[in-house]
Amino acid sequence: MMKKMITWLILCALILSTATAFAGANTYQQPVGTGYLDGKTSDKVYIRKEPNASSKVCGIYYSGTSCTYDYDQLGNEWMKVFPGGSGGYVLAENFSATPVASMQPIGTINSTSGKVNLRTSPDTASGSTMQLSHGTKVTVIGQPSNTWYYVDYNNGSVGFIMAKYLTVGNAASGTTITAIVNNKHATNRLNLRTSASTSAISLGKYYTGVSVTVLEVGKNGWNKVRIGTLQGYMQNTYLIRSEKSGSITPNMPTLTIPNGNGTLYLFEAQSTSSKCIDSSCIPGTQLQVLGVAEDFYHVRVNGKTGFMPATPIDPNGVYSFSNPTTSSASSATSKPTVTAAPSVPSTSASSSSTWTGPTGTHPIGEFTYPIDDYGAAINNPNPADRLNIRADKSETSKSLGKYYNGARVSIESPSDGVWTYVSIGTLFGYVKSIFLDINPSNPPASAMPIMTVSNPPPTRHLNLRQEPSTSSESLGQYANGTAVTVMGYSEKWAHVLVDGQMGFMMGIYLK
Repeated sequence: MMKKMITWLILCALILSTATAFAGANTYQQPVGTGYLDGKTSDKVYIRKEPNASSKVCGIYYSGTSCTYDYDQLGNEWMKVFPGGSGGYVLAENFSATPVASMQPIGTINSTSGKVNLRTSPDTASGSTMQLSHGTKVTVIGQPSNTWYYVDYNNGSVGFIMAKYLTVGNAASGTTITAIVNNKHATNRLNLRTSASTSAISLGKYYTGVSVTVLEVGKNGWNKVRIGTLQGYMQNTYLIRSEKSGSITPNMPTLTIPNGNGTLYLFEAQSTSSKCIDSSCIPGTQLQVLGVAEDFYHVRVNGKTGFMPATPIDPNGVYSFSNPTTSSASSATSKPTVTAAPSVPSTSASSSSTWTGPTGTHPIGEFTYPIDDYGAAINNPNPADRLNIRADKSETSKSLGKYYNGARVSIESPSDGVWTYVSIGTLFGYVKSIFLDINPSNPPASAMPIMTVSNPPPTRHLNLRQEPSTSSESLGQYANGTAVTVMGYSEKWAHVLVDGQMGFMMGIYLK
């Protein structure tokens, strides 16, 4: 009797421990939520095997598709989602927590030899939930592979059908997708490039609010688009669907054709030898500027869209100016007015190949670059000092630049107690933590000098470079007299803010 009792107690203990183990397992299961795939300017979203843009595509699903996701993915650049029962990764910008308009097309069963199985997984060995006859309509949710579609029959019965048995129509939005330029910071402009690369030639810089026709959606984050007759490539992250345009404020400036140049012509392309599409643009006519190239405006005038030479409208041009907003051509392109403080002779002559930084007395500029979360401001106890950003965590390490109080940096990793890894624009390096003011509610007073472009001969323009190199991409060319705010400098390069942009200019051409 006693032996049976002991055996019974042992069995009970095993049952309880097993139940506890299962309960514990449930406790640590990853919770999931529900959201929606959002193709932004595309009717499709690419699901990747790993969280990076070069990873293999493991499924293509239509915008508006409902799917579950891991809670711990929210806030990350990539999210793991589960459309069609299988997991994969999408860019967070292609996911919405709120419903998105469905772009799911209608498919038609095209088997004349009999009924087609709706299967539980994309495998001919999997079970069939029903059979669908030739001509049956289904909603196409996505395509997990080239040989299978994931579909919804009769608004509730989902499953997989072999691609060879399904004819898919156009998405709900039709074949043409219209998008709107939507720069994260409205004062910036979006480049239309000759190919899908930030190093490709820019065909023009376009303002927030400009409508574009999306011709092709690439897997690498670039869309082939058309604006009027001009075709090129724009980055998807700076475009939104036209139906969402109510959430943005258009920033296209309006200019007026000035007196003294007679009637101007509107051309079909960026060439005065191209077809003239309007020859009635007299002085006083107003133009809505869509974008600007180095020699032409892309404008809308008299209900027509085309190109007009920039010089007759404004001899100075606005290619390097981000936000003309007044109706006067002259005031629209005016640069910031700077009242120069008394200065002392510069020791760095323009003819020299080296530059040791600003000398003399200059007006002070503020940090105006529109960044979301800069993390910290440089704050030397002595405002006349400058803070070195170094290549490594050592005071003997190479200085990547000397930066003034008031310059903002992003914190890339926590401080080790002495050094903090930061970035400012495209520059990354280490600074002494004691000279940073973390997320200040009252930022330190700026010590960043305002200088002006002085690039002999007077007809020359100075490039703003993305990196401190003459072979780096030019972000714009700036005429003599343009005011720039110097955040810091290194050797012959000044790290500056100008025209709503951040980049590098050769210091010998600043005074």
